[in-house]
Amino acid sequence: MDGRVALVTGANKGIGFATAQALLKLGMIVYVGSRDVERGRIAVDTLSSDGTAHLALLDMADENSMLATLAAIDAAHGRLDVLVNNAGIALDGASAVDAVPDVIRRTLDTNVHAPARLIQLAAPLLRKSSAGRVVNVSSGVGSLAFIADPHTPSMGKIYAYSLSKVALNGVTTLFADALRADRIKVNSASPGVVKTDLSHQMGRRLPTEGAEIIVRLATLDDDGPTGGFFDAAGPIAW
Repeated sequence: MDGRVALVTGANKGIGFATAQALLKLGMIVYVGSRDVERGRIAVDTLSSDGTAHLALLDMADENSMLATLAAIDAAHGRLDVLVNNAGIALDGASAVDAVPDVIRRTLDTNVHAPARLIQLAAPLLRKSSAGRVVNVSSGVGSLAFIADPHTPSMGKIYAYSLSKVALNGVTTLFADALRADRIKVNSASPGVVKTDLSHQMGRRLPTEGAEIIVRLATLDDDGPTGGFFDAAGPIAW
């Protein structure tokens, strides 16, 4: 993995930070996506002991910041080998009946439309890689089989968040098909319930544990899968 170039969004903390750290330890050059300058700098300073880390001021609500980040990567390396769409939000726990339209819109914009747009913009650089990999960080609640099960607890059926992860899995399958001829592999990863700010520290898994499946999919061999949905144990039912 030495010299491969990776961009990880939302990497200043939590699963994104752990993913960036793991990729650095494998020898990759990692661009640490953060919309907050100070938090991003602190993360990069910490990560630099593990390898070559660069701050990428990246706000998923701002396409110009995506373009600026990709332009910097292009100027420095001429390609992008790994894109990890990790940044995401979970704003409330409302059910389908009670979900607020503005919360639904903001969640879908951040968790679905923004990562899809970033893949579109990054595609020219990914095509220049000999082993382009895209990992969309999804969730177990992105499985229709899971949320359709009447025995699934209500916390697994938070409307805006669950819908966004179902849709993100759709993004994965469509981009995997569109980029198959370019030998770019696109997969969804479910890290599990991880102890992070997004889960309100309720998870039992550590960020390093959640990052394992993401790193595995980011470093797939040429004969690895594309267009799939995986957790640490293997494929997940759509």
